[in-house]
Amino acid sequence: MIMDDEQLEDIEGLIDTRKGKHDEKYRWPNALVQFRLDDSSVPDRVAIMEGIQHWEDNSCVRFVEVGSNYNEPHLIFRRLNGCYSHVGRAFFKKQGQVISIGPGCTSVNNRRKTLELMHRLNRAFYILHFTQIGTVAHEIGHALGFHHEQSRPDRDDYVVVLDRNINRTMIHNFRKESVVSDHGVGYDMGSVMHYGIHGFSINGKNTLVTKDPFKHFLIGQRESLSFADIKLANLMYKCGGNDANNLKLIRITITKRDNQTDKCGNLRCNNGGFVNGNCRCVCPPGFSGANCQRGRATPEAVLTCGEAVNRPTTIRSPNYPRNYPKNSKCVWVITAPIGRKVRAQFKNFEMMRRWEGKNRCVWDIFEFRYVNLHDGIRYCGTELRGETVTSVSNTMVFVFSSQSNYFAGFEVDVDFLQQEEIYIFVLYIYITSTVKLQHSSAQILKRKKGTKLPSAVEIRRRKNRLQEAKIVISHIYNGSCKTPQHLSFVY
Repeated sequence: MIMDDEQLEDIEGLIDTRKGKHDEKYRWPNALVQFRLDDSSVPDRVAIMEGIQHWEDNSCVRFVEVGSNYNEPHLIFRRLNGCYSHVGRAFFKKQGQVISIGPGCTSVNNRRKTLELMHRLNRAFYILHFTQIGTVAHEIGHALGFHHEQSRPDRDDYVVVLDRNINRTMIHNFRKESVVSDHGVGYDMGSVMHYGIHGFSINGKNTLVTKDPFKHFLIGQRESLSFADIKLANLMYKCGGNDANNLKLIRITITKRDNQTDKCGNLRCNNGGFVNGNCRCVCPPGFSGANCQRGRATPEAVLTCGEAVNRPTTIRSPNYPRNYPKNSKCVWVITAPIGRKVRAQFKNFEMMRRWEGKNRCVWDIFEFRYVNLHDGIRYCGTELRGETVTSVSNTMVFVFSSQSNYFAGFEVDVDFLQQEEIYIFVLYIYITSTVKLQHSSAQILKRKKGTKLPSAVEIRRRKNRLQEAKIVISHIYNGSCKTPQHLSFVY
């Protein structure tokens, strides 16, 4: 079974940071973490050790393997159901605290081989499971004292949590902490501790989205620690000695280690860099030099295609009409002038079809947001071919990602509709609905709207746009349009 990494994450024993922030017993003394692997975790030993090495390579935290008779606080890696960890050092658990790296933590880490196998067989296919280093690093991060990034008090400035789509039994994973010290490091959408967009969804819809659609692909990565993750860990455990930039501590409070107070003297790093355990500056991407004094900031994420659209145009997938490439990451944000709406006419649409076993788009995904900037529906296969859809507001968003290169993709004509034209569409739906509209009621509505009632010829000419009008009216009224009075509230 394949699930998103965060789908299986059910953090247990969360430490209340308000209680623990002045108590160093919740941190690992001298940045030394004792651990052992349960017999059940043997299949994941390579991934677990790589995750441990990943933390050691990027911080002064060190891990020491102990035996099963060890009777002091330590980590126990165990293969249970799902991925979870206690937050911080559970000083009260002398028999050890469990980090579960269960079979559900595995992921399709090599979709290319799977896709090629699927096409060769042209029938049911097997999916190879791999435990990602980032998934292990995520759980170890919890054990070191990291909460989820989307739990920061300032998260609402960067992401939107869609509570209505979240499984209620898992809502605690989206809880916003009231007290989180951040060492002055900003919100990090690329953190390995950040959830993706579909974590714990009960209906397949988004549960967490970026306020800026162009940053859609930043959140939820499980490839490796981000620069900010590494910086926070180094500051948290005082790897470079005295933290001259900010003495606040992140999440689970850590106090100074006596032997590190002035370890690196007065070394200062510019442009957001930090001092590591070797008394060297670690620079953000794009910067270099002994003090990170050279270079400039690089973009947070590089999209392979997409743009902001503010005029009628035709949007095509990369390489169209030839097959789109693998690993496409594209975002188009379409904005019509105030008082108008966006219309998308899908002239062609062909992608990898839905995975029938899960009835969801997995390999190639076209997320279509036409109700608002946040709620999207995932499409694939040929599901949108020939469809015409009008936005509810004056914005529309396309988000496209691919893991295959076997299909041509899409071609969409985009234009902007006047309010009057949309009004006629909606009026036509009402006139032709099962609720009969009397001529007198139509005349009243016409006078109230101050517009000309469409003639029979005009109505016939617009019959091919019936589906579009249905979509508009269904989103506005949720199927409740029954009278001319209801209709008069459209615009």
